[in-house]
Amino acid sequence: MIVLLMAGFAAGCSSKRQLSATDGLTGNEAQAAQDTLEYELLIIDPAFETWYLRYQRPESYYSLEYLENWNRQLVMQWNSMVMRPGRPDCMPSNFLDYDPSVSYGLTLNHKLYYYFRFTQQKCRIFNPFPRDW
Repeated sequence: MIVLLMAGFAAGCSSKRQLSATDGLTGNEAQAAQDTLEYELLIIDPAFETWYLRYQRPESYYSLEYLENWNRQLVMQWNSMVMRPGRPDCMPSNFLDYDPSVSYGLTLNHKLYYYFRFTQQKCRIFNPFPRDW
């Protein structure tokens, strides 16, 4: 189950581009085409959704900057664990494609942050992690 979770999550961090008739244009029209980028977070673990609905705080509880800062740190830890040989079963198995220069928005960063919190409660793999966990 954990392998499917990681694979689905890694795929979910990459961008999904909607093609439109404005592709290939320049100037303001090109900017309008860029606005069609969407990011989707897919977590394949039925236990996470139930846990998330129970423990999440409203999206407005944390600032976007706070969530992005922690997500950057936790993604770096996650990806470094992926590269270690002989990982225990609870360790991450797939690289996460989270680009700190991309604005994924509050909703995605909120859910990603809580996914890391969920993983920490199950596996105790992060150090450091936010004190309020």
